[in-house]
Amino acid sequence: MRHLQIITLKDEELEALSLTDCQGLDHEAAAALMNISRSTFSRILAQARTSVATALVEGAALKIGGGDFQHVAEEAGAEPIPENGK
Repeated sequence: MRHLQIITLKDEELEALSLTDCQGLDHEAAAALMNISRSTFSRILAQARTSVATALVEGAALKIGGGDFQHVAEEAGAEPIPENGK
């Protein structure tokens, strides 16, 4: 078995993909939900699409995790939202 290259998709990149490609939001609305500028959102989305495309074309493993973000609930001192949403 060959050794797979690993490409990391950051959490904020996954969120950007989800908001635009799965939920159908435009960049402006998605950026507002992520509390970032539209230009920053577009940069994150472009990197996410490049990472996913590279993994698919080159047969690399896609690792999801990490990134440069903070949950708003944690930042505001509110109770964190459980992973299962309940």
